[in-house]
Amino acid sequence: MGFLSVIRRWALRDKMPIREIARRTGLSRNTVKKYLREGAVEPQFKTPPRPTKLDPYADRLSAWLLTQTRKARKERRTVKQMHADLVHLGYNGSYERVAAFDHRSTRPSHATLPHLGNGQRQLPFQGQFQSYQKNAKGDRNIDRVIDHDA
Repeated sequence: MGFLSVIRRWALRDKMPIREIARRTGLSRNTVKKYLREGAVEPQFKTPPRPTKLDPYADRLSAWLLTQTRKARKERRTVKQMHADLVHLGYNGSYERVAAFDHRSTRPSHATLPHLGNGQRQLPFQGQFQSYQKNAKGDRNIDRVIDHDA
């Protein structure tokens, strides 16, 4: 539920005083009054790009992650081990930032799935690829299962 809809619900349906809404949300009373008066959409707060502690090490970490993806699963180093190596290099940030960087860089994208042509895509399915095609209703019709290992 949106932030403004919560404020409107408290004020209009629950008859909560503006002072109480301001106390619960941490906004000033004038801001709460403005949101109720205008009927505006959700405010969009843009945060400017800021340098992080990981920026000086981002290229090195990206290279490490790329080399790890090419190795067998048992031979890969963990993100905790990479964080420890970064600490030895002078990084004083948290492990969570390194793990988030790893998650951002290794997230699969549907745009990278190969096309079969004629509106079809290949989807990974337990070691095989399963192709599908959408019909007129938008439902997926399974055409065939292609074993790419054979």
